[in-house]
Parts: sequence; C-alpha cells; structure tokens
Amino acid sequence: MRDKAAVERFFRTLSEGLLAALPGYKGPDVHRRGKSPEEQAFYFLSELEMIIRQWTALYHQQPHSGLCVPEIPGLELSPLEMFGHGIARVGCQQVPARADLVFDFLKVEWRTIQHYGVEIGGLRYDGPALNGHRNETSPYTGRRAGRWPLRVDPGDVSRVWFQDPADSSWHALRWEHAGAVGGPFSDEALDYARRLAASAHRFPDTRRALAELLDRLWGITREHKGADHTLAALKSIRAARPDGYRLFVIMDNLAANKTPAIRRWARRENVELCFTPTNASWANPIEAQFGPVRTFVMGGSDHRNHPALARKLQDYLRWRNAHARHPGVLAAQRRERARIRIERQQRWGRPKPKAA
Repeated sequence: MRDKAAVERFFRTLSEGLLAALPGYKGPDVHRRGKSPEEQAFYFLSELEMIIRQWTALYHQQPHSGLCVPEIPGLELSPLEMFGHGIARVGCQQVPARADLVFDFLKVEWRTIQHYGVEIGGLRYDGPALNGHRNETSPYTGRRAGRWPLRVDPGDVSRVWFQDPADSSWHALRWEHAGAVGGPFSDEALDYARRLAASAHRFPDTRRALAELLDRLWGITREHKGADHTLAALKSIRAARPDGYRLFVIMDNLAANKTPAIRRWARRENVELCFTPTNASWANPIEAQFGPVRTFVMGGSDHRNHPALARKLQDYLRWRNAHARHPGVLAAQRRERARIRIERQQRWGRPKPKAA
C-alpha cells in the first residue's frame, strides 16, 4: 500500500498529541504504559470517537511545520489554510490514487481456472488472459488455496475481471454466450430470467432466458430511404453498445446500405455489416417480426395519414417490448415463418433442398 507511510505517521501524531494525555493510556509497549492504567478512566467507543473528532478539528487549525508556500518563505500555515490555498490555485481535483482503483470495490469470487475458463454463478467465462494459467494452482494459501481471485460487477455479469499476476494488469473475461444476448445484464436480471424460464420451460436454458428477457425492438419511420438514414440508424445501434464490442448487423443488400461512407464508418467502429443475398431479404430474422406488425397494427386499420400510422407503430413497439413473450406475438411470428417457408420452400439456417 503506497499510502501506508502517511497513515502510520498520522497514527503516531494521534497517539502522541491526544491519546497519551487521556486517562488509562497504556502506550505502545510496557515501558511507556504508566502505572496502573487499568484503574483509571476508560471510554466507550462512541465517546472516544467524539474526542478524536474534536481533536482533529483543532489539529487542522494549528500551524504545521511541514506546510509552506515557496513564494512566501517563513509563512506559517495550518492544514485548513493550506487546503484553501490549494483550492484557490488549482481548484478541486479528485484524482484516484491509481487507474485500476475501481476494481478494489468490486465483489471478489475465488475460483479455479479450468481448461474452459472459470465458472461463477452457473456462467462460464473465458479470455486470452487465462492462457498460461489453465489447470494451474494459484499461489494463494489458506481457505482459498489453489483458487484465483476474480472481480465481479453485480451490475454487469456478462463479464468478470482477472488480474494477471505477472504484471498486475486487469483483463475482461466474457461470458461464453455474451454475443447471443447482445448487451450487459445484472445479476438481478439473470436471476429474474432464470425464474421466468423455469416457469415456462421444462429444461430452462440461461442463454435463451436472457435473450428472451433482453429481446427488444425499435424502429424509425421516414418518408424516404437513403444512405444518410442508414448511417444514422447504424450510429444509434453503436451508441447503444459504446464498449467497443464487435457488432454484427444484418441488412438488406441495397445500394443505400453499403456506400463507401457506411463501409468506412463500420470498419472504424468495429461493426460488421452482414448483407443478405440478392432477392433473399426473407433470410433476415427481422422478417418474422413483420407478421405481428401486420396483425396488431396494419390489419383492419384505416389510418388517416402516415404520421398517424407512425404513432401506432411506435405504440406497438413499446407494448411489444413489454410483452415479448405474449402468446399473440409468438403465434404471429410462427405464422410469418410458416408463410415464408411455404413461399420460399426454405427454412432459416438450412440449405435449400435440391430438386429430384
């Protein structure tokens, strides 16, 4: 601990400046404990805390020989006056003692490193930083002998943090199915998703449960479709995941979706554009969502104008995101997939059968 010397020096000042003057002071060793200190007064912790607080307030108002202003030699300053002088010169700056101080405040989990990585809370995490430590016994002893410390953020358990003992650098270990979920999630969201899956499925799966919980749709309606609109939509998608994680965006094979400006932006922002083949936009998974839109928004409607239709679409998206597993929504998706299979004679992820 780099601040240990300053803290120990304060303890010495406190002992010599205050505690030594209190009744019942025993001193740091038997030679300085005085005569029969056990027969003198003693203090409850609350009383001793109040005395120390009062002494600290007085200490900060007394001149300190270690404080000085180079421009004014011989000027005596108290800690409070020196603090005010520093604020006046440079302002209030709160600088962490080190860049990785945040990891000291995260929860610590001790685990062994297996060939597949580490497992915490039923989730498996892995990363290149574990290479060289797999199936290796840690140097820690005692109750945690053989295990390694990992830092966990309860607000985002899609990854955990591992400190390399060689250079003390920190590395993120991602959950093996984090890409399928497509976003961070808390331990509370994980527990809630598991409980929902347990009530709906006989054999619940964590990846599926989280994907269902985090399943969200959003949309933008415009009068015309252009490259600038496509780029704006892509930027909003990237803004939703500002952590730099590689994104895969499935898009129709339109000229407006693959201009040089869009391709340059995608390379710079770590976004891979996945274009469906020509005349095969049905292969985009989003197509299955158009069935519920026709069922709940377009079917049997008579909207007065396009703005009214756009408002209805946004109302549906908000309702759908709150009821992603609604039986009506799921049934409309199944009907849409069945309709596409019948029209195209093809299923998602399967090669088209060859004619006999």
